[in-house]
Amino acid sequence: RFVISLDSSYHSSTNASRAEGDFIISSVVVPLVMTEDVVTSHAVNIPLVPEMGVKFNVGTTRQACLNTEVRMQTEYCLSERKRLDSECEKKAGLLNARDDEVENLKAQLLQKGAKAAERNVSLKNEKESLDKKMTELQSSVSAKDLKLKDLNVTVRALETTCSGLRDQVFGFERLKEQIEEFQDVQMNIVNDKVAQLDADFLEMALHLEEKFCPYLPRAIEKGMLDRLSAGIDHGKACKNLADVVAYNPAAEADYNSALQRLPDAPGMSDIQPYVNQLMLPIYRPEDQMVTGETSLSFTLSVTHSRVERIKENVAAKRSALTVVWTPLVDPLSVDNLMEDYEIVGTDGPKDSQGNDQGNVASFPTVEFEKEELDTTPERDPPS
Repeated sequence: RFVISLDSSYHSSTNASRAEGDFIISSVVVPLVMTEDVVTSHAVNIPLVPEMGVKFNVGTTRQACLNTEVRMQTEYCLSERKRLDSECEKKAGLLNARDDEVENLKAQLLQKGAKAAERNVSLKNEKESLDKKMTELQSSVSAKDLKLKDLNVTVRALETTCSGLRDQVFGFERLKEQIEEFQDVQMNIVNDKVAQLDADFLEMALHLEEKFCPYLPRAIEKGMLDRLSAGIDHGKACKNLADVVAYNPAAEADYNSALQRLPDAPGMSDIQPYVNQLMLPIYRPEDQMVTGETSLSFTLSVTHSRVERIKENVAAKRSALTVVWTPLVDPLSVDNLMEDYEIVGTDGPKDSQGNDQGNVASFPTVEFEKEELDTTPERDPPS
């Protein structure tokens, strides 16, 4: 049994420290090699070798075997060392690659950390902005709640007002129906009164023409025959009393005398003036001063046209009335129109039938008391 030490110059302290730094290499225990020498002796005729020489040969053989074994072990250890060195180099390459990968991972981690930090800052700023918006929204919600409460109060007030207005509308509808019924009745009354007024106007015109016209031509004819035969052109217009006096100096006295005798003439109380010759004074509203005069026929036509216009206005505005209006006053009647005028009178001779022919030198002037004729209703018609 031999113990072989593998200590050599290759295993220096530097290499040993490097080997220990990279890997842990365990020593290989080489199994012991047992050798056995078999010596066979033949019985020949060989001379005997001395014992000393035999021992020397055995020792030399053993030394040779030991050297061979040591050489084999050394070669084996060297081959193993080479193999381990190559494996160490491979492992070192792998470790270097892993180191590079770790460095790359560290760099990526740093980049991701920087991005994460930036993202955190952005998220923090966004969170602060959202918190600010949340605060504003909460304040806005509070203001909206207060406004909603005010609106609810206003809505309740409007509902109350609407209920009251609904009742008023219902009352107005009822009132409108009553007004329409009242208008129908009043329109019937107005139509009846207007028709009666037209009939009265026609009757008055016929009555005046019937009563007054027969006497007027006879008076004119008598005056022309008795007092105007002094050469005056009777058919020529624009002759006045001065022209008559030039032909007949006593014409003015005869004219005044005829006018004084006219009221006492028989039948003068039954004489009615012709409607186209009746004149009405025109008063100024401020001081009731007479500013002119107009014919009765024109006044009656104006009154009639005004009545027609009132009828048209009432019919046009009938559907738009919302309040009760007072009906129109009673229209003018024949008595009201006739009692405003009074004949002063004339004087003249009577004919065979007892009618007064008159003793006048010219056309007698018939004067009437001029009184204001109120042709307007008490209330203006609705416009």
